[in-house]
Amino acid sequence: MNRISSALLVFALSLGGVFASCPTHGQAVRVNPDGTGQALIYPYYTVRNGWVTLMSVVNHDLARAKALRVRFVEGRNGATVASFNLFLTPGDVWTGAALPGATDADPPLLVSNDQSCAGGSVDLTRSPRLQLAFTSSNYRGDTALPAYQSIDRTREGFIEVIEIGSVSRGTRLFDQIIRRGNYKELPPLCNTVRDADMVLYGEEPLQPPTGGVAGGGTLMNLAGGMSAEYTAVALDHLWINSLNTTIRMTTSIDALPSLASGDNKVADVHVGGQRRLLTYATAVDAVSATLMSNQLAGEYAYTEDGVISTSWVFTAPTRRYYMRGDATRPFARPWDSASANACEGAEFDMSFDREGLGGTYDDFPTRPFIPNEGVCFHATVLSFGSRGSDLLFDSKNWYGVRYQGVQGGGQLVRNPGKEGGHGLLRVYNGLALRNGEGRTIAVNSAGEIAFDRVGPLTLAGLPLIGTGITTLKYSSGNPQQNYANGFPLTSGRSIQTP
Repeated sequence: MNRISSALLVFALSLGGVFASCPTHGQAVRVNPDGTGQALIYPYYTVRNGWVTLMSVVNHDLARAKALRVRFVEGRNGATVASFNLFLTPGDVWTGAALPGATDADPPLLVSNDQSCAGGSVDLTRSPRLQLAFTSSNYRGDTALPAYQSIDRTREGFIEVIEIGSVSRGTRLFDQIIRRGNYKELPPLCNTVRDADMVLYGEEPLQPPTGGVAGGGTLMNLAGGMSAEYTAVALDHLWINSLNTTIRMTTSIDALPSLASGDNKVADVHVGGQRRLLTYATAVDAVSATLMSNQLAGEYAYTEDGVISTSWVFTAPTRRYYMRGDATRPFARPWDSASANACEGAEFDMSFDREGLGGTYDDFPTRPFIPNEGVCFHATVLSFGSRGSDLLFDSKNWYGVRYQGVQGGGQLVRNPGKEGGHGLLRVYNGLALRNGEGRTIAVNSAGEIAFDRVGPLTLAGLPLIGTGITTLKYSSGNPQQNYANGFPLTSGRSIQTP
């Protein structure tokens, strides 16, 4: 065991070779608690049941402009349904909205009145406002079930924003995306940032990704007078060796960059009461390790009259990088084209009301594995109640089993008054995620820092992030007395033992 005083910790972490198997400058892939990073994950978007989704992206880097890839990913099998390049100048913020089509047969639309430059294919228009229609082309043929081949499947999922690179001042691209005029009173040109222009800008290498990007989403029901917000999950240090790599612009439909295309294979994970730096064979495994959870917990409230409703959404953002071919780890089950799902086992086995009454409870899919139930999708919705449907979003990626959490001492709560409780969802996966080697960082009672080499560890569960939404619909019309609240689901991590 090697110990150093806490005063030397920062210096030690900055030295190359402190961790023989870690990045040379002591950085590892991590979920940044400060909310900024090189990649953002927005856990849920929907345009169903009267809801729309608003999103924002902020460049907190005041020295560099950013070239970003924005992707909307449908929630069933993780196919990209909308994608474009976004360019943010230093300190810039961009906002947009996902809206339903005019009819059920029309695709959802991404729209924005923002003046920040956005570039894409011929399907993206910028006059009089940015508008991009969602497409079903990337999931055609993945199932024979007609219901899951229509445009309807694009109406819910998650969003990812990934930094392509930084844009240097003085380049042709920077001159296109910066505001003009002596007082920056004129909008940027933005007239040559389409996919067809990426060959031109490919001649001018971008600077490496440096992070500093943040964002958030708002689920809004205009007719119901409700909105609920969430903060995007920020991943940092996906790229560490890019200082020696030529970074070039790519078209909006290019598969790169992605959550799997980084060069950092070391994950910074807090598990078992310790901070661990774990080395993996691939970069996507390192990203997955930072998101691994064997349980998700949160609050809920619902009434049988439908006045109060709660839905949880848990999203597996790296799942689509494992579902191609036979390599599914850490996921145990590949995509089943016959049933249009890929269900992992889960168990809702603890539930308590507001007074702490309740205990072990199990009405969610249990072990052994039950086909077509569990964490079945890239974005899975769990709704509370006994009606057998998702009252909140009318999700088609709903898990399909009614769940009644313990409320009011275990009695059926028909009207508001005794609703409310909290529960725990456990996730089971026989494959899990195993690393090569790593280090632990511990602080003893004397304030000494210990760096211990550890052998392979297996993280239990699945790479998941989650958010919850509760709505209260007391009246309609004017004035409305309807409310909504968004809240993060807490994650639990553990090391799997034989």
